[in-house]
Parts: sequence; structure tokens; C-alpha cells
Amino acid sequence: MDPEAAVNSTTQETLVAPPVTLSPAQIKECNDFYIITGVFVGCFVVLGVVGNSLTVYVFQRAGNRTSTMYLISNLAIVDALVSLMFLPVSIPPTVASLATFYIAYVSNMAYTLNQISIFFITILVWQRYVSVCKPHDARYWTKISVLRGMAIFAVILAIGTYSPGFFKYKIIKFQFPISKSYDVPLNYTLMLVQEV
Repeated sequence: MDPEAAVNSTTQETLVAPPVTLSPAQIKECNDFYIITGVFVGCFVVLGVVGNSLTVYVFQRAGNRTSTMYLISNLAIVDALVSLMFLPVSIPPTVASLATFYIAYVSNMAYTLNQISIFFITILVWQRYVSVCKPHDARYWTKISVLRGMAIFAVILAIGTYSPGFFKYKIIKFQFPISKSYDVPLNYTLMLVQEV
């Protein structure tokens, strides 16, 4: 039975796939790619986490916390989490179960955090606009309690928007050494096939 048939099949049949073999040159090319990617992604993650952690540390230590500092601290926390989500990108596909789990679930979490980051930037820009262009309304709209409510609403909205994505994939384990994902129409559940 062809592995492609697993997409539309509702039966619990055992799939048989031919073994995949790579030449030594292809294996070296893959290893080089993951070494270079791992170095770049690792540097990105370290710089992102350290820089955002320093931002939060400095703003938490400030004596007079302004609403802008509150928003930037929230943005730095979310951005540090986003940079941590990129860490599994440098994992080679030999760790099939982790790579499949990343595709199915962790990447959706990264989309959610990106959306939260976008909302926080939008709130920050809006708050700056009100402070500069509407100074009479700024007293109310720049209160930390009001901005905290807006931030909580933004987080709930982003989670609500991306929560269906956590149910988009279905991981099915088969007894053959292949890890493959299938593209299917939107009305089907996408199955990610992985080795056991």
C-alpha cells in the first residue's frame, strides 16, 4: 500500500515503505546544513534571550515605571519566548519524533506568540499616538491598569485566533523508518507520519 493512501484511508492497515538510502555526499551535505543552521539559529536564540532578558531586568529595576516601560517589558518577554521557539529548527531530522512534534504543535505556539508580539507593538504605537496627539485623553489611556487590560485582551485574542491550529494536525505512528508530512485539502485532517 502506498503511504500516500494513508491520507484518505480510514482503516488501520499497516503501511510498508521502501527503505530510504542516501549517498555519503548527501549525508555530508545534510550534516553541513544542520551545523551551519544550528550555529546561526543558536546565535539568534542566545542574542534574543539575553537581550530581552536584560531589557526586562533594567525596566523592572527602574524606580518610576511608566506605561511605556510596562509595554516594552511585556514585549521583551514575548520576544524572548519567540526566540526560544526557533531552537528546534536546528534539530536534524534524525530526531523524527521531535521534528514532527515541532511541526504539529510548537510552530503553532510560535505563531501565537508572534501575534501577541504584533498586538503589543500595536498597543505601544497607539499609546504613543495618544500621548503625543491627544494629550487630554492620555491621562486615562496611558494608565498601567488600562494597558494591562488591553494586553490581557490581546493575549486572549491571539490565543483564540490560533487555538484551532493545535487541532489541525494528527500525528499517527507507523512501523517503518520514514518521517513524512502530507499536504491535504482544508477539509481533511493532516496526518504527520513518523517512525516509532
